[in-house]
Amino acid sequence: MVVRSGSGRQIANRADLPAFPVHSLRHAGATNTIARGTDDKAVATRLRHSSVRVTLHISVMPSDDDDQAAADSVADASDAI
Repeated sequence: MVVRSGSGRQIANRADLPAFPVHSLRHAGATNTIARGTDDKAVATRLRHSSVRVTLHISVMPSDDDDQAAADSVADASDAI
């Protein structure tokens, strides 16, 4: 579902937001909840996913900081060779 019609569009317009898939809020919520330290299994259960794997591979998006940390780690490992 995309915020493009009815009250959803009005809310997005009032907040000066572009149209976006409402389902993306679910992904953002899962990502932020896990980033704040909530147990992965608890988040998966709350989202009614069949497994933690589904939550971590589909619903959780890496942050820019996580991506940079991974890049730094690879660079450090390369320098050690």
